[in-house]
Amino acid sequence: MPSIKTMLLAGASAVLLAGAFASPASAATLASGGGSSLIAPYMAQAFGAYGGGGPATATPAFSSPPVTSSTFATTQDRVQLWTQGAGAATQVGAVSSITNPNTTDFLTYLSSNSGGGITGVYTGFAANLGTATPNFSRLGSPNFGFSDLALTAADIGIWNAGGSDTTFPSGFSFASGGTASGGPGVYEIPGNLFGALIQIPDAIVPIALAVNSASLNNIQTIDTKVHLTKALYCAIFNGQITDWSDPAFDAVNGGTPYSTTSLHITLVGRTDGSGTSSIFQTHLATVCASGNAFGYTGPNFYTTTIPQNLPTAVKPGGSSANPFTTLQSGSGGVQSTVLATAGAIGYIGPDFLLGTPTGNLDFAELQEGTSATSFLAPNATTASTAFGTASPPQSNSDGTYNHTAPGDRTSPADWVPVTANPTSGYPITGTTNIVTFSDQGSTAAALLVTPSSGSSAGGFLTYYYCNASGPGSILSVNNLAELPPAWKTAVCQTFINTVTATAPLALNIH
Repeated sequence: MPSIKTMLLAGASAVLLAGAFASPASAATLASGGGSSLIAPYMAQAFGAYGGGGPATATPAFSSPPVTSSTFATTQDRVQLWTQGAGAATQVGAVSSITNPNTTDFLTYLSSNSGGGITGVYTGFAANLGTATPNFSRLGSPNFGFSDLALTAADIGIWNAGGSDTTFPSGFSFASGGTASGGPGVYEIPGNLFGALIQIPDAIVPIALAVNSASLNNIQTIDTKVHLTKALYCAIFNGQITDWSDPAFDAVNGGTPYSTTSLHITLVGRTDGSGTSSIFQTHLATVCASGNAFGYTGPNFYTTTIPQNLPTAVKPGGSSANPFTTLQSGSGGVQSTVLATAGAIGYIGPDFLLGTPTGNLDFAELQEGTSATSFLAPNATTASTAFGTASPPQSNSDGTYNHTAPGDRTSPADWVPVTANPTSGYPITGTTNIVTFSDQGSTAAALLVTPSSGSSAGGFLTYYYCNASGPGSILSVNNLAELPPAWKTAVCQTFINTVTATAPLALNIH
């Protein structure tokens, strides 16, 4: 059975990209995409709360898990959670609590992984977002992808000039005249079809270290949580500390080890193209002392086999002292393995944790900054603090465009700050990001960025970024955080509202 957190929506219908794809069969406004499984359930709820002409008068009950059906119980970890349209917004197997659903607009999301979100948008084919179940319908050429994986300079260069790099699965490349039609091959340079590349954060994400603490003696800490300094979790994920009875834990646990008898530390990681892995490994590459043999890299990360550059001691089939024995596809696999394995520890999104509406994983509190005595939980407040030192590119204090300030609003890379070692706040923090493009075509652009008017929310991105009544509660109850006001203002000014003559960036979605 798929994990409840990684089950997601599909819905709606094909989407048209300016001049490149066929027109839809109906008069409905259409937009589709997918990618990151971490943000997927909450984008589904945001889609459901968005009502086209204004926010829904009633939003989904966030404390209620989605209704599941054996029809969708596959290892794909994806399900049609919200279908927005046809006169009603529905859950699988039950009617949702939305009372004024949008009857003409369709928003569709296929949950897979961050690499799939990027690849689907770059190639223009929904098949490259991820493998859909036969029950999925109405998923057309992607208008957007969601990724916890920040695009690198190499990725951005491919959008504009072609080529290939490790963000894309083997066999994918981009060149003028490319004609691939859904499978691996040579695709047209995306910039030639879709205009300027746009990458903007949509949520701030702390990455949790989930722990099976049932057999651990962590009652000595003031909050009964496992506490880990940077030195400790670096040593754990480098295979230098392999047992919870190690005396290295004594100082953070009231003078005693976390286990008085030998209890092996089992590491749990991801096999797929995971943005969660990217944020986690970027942090370790930054904070773990030089000279350790960990070999973690960042910021980009894409693999369908094993995490790149892990030391032999913690790879599958590595040393018997500390093999990285459990590599799972998707967060649901990490969740189930941590729950079933005494002494296990693994990295995962914060929405799987105790205290969220449907979470059930215990977690470690991690050292803040350079303080060995301040330990923080992964939640919306601590993640916002970590992100808060970063400013949007080329912005004044009021969020207006500034041609001389640091950062370049025309550079997609500058829109995703790397907070790999924040001085305050939760230490392992990144963002999930929307990857999209400027030339959407009039139909999709109307759905995404129609200006708001009076009580109207405008297009979906206008509702999400430009209105006070955005998705904050949907995110925070699941330990994610929305962007600070200055960032939301900058996004609205640059990509959603009309660009003025004093800031002629030509990046507005149209």
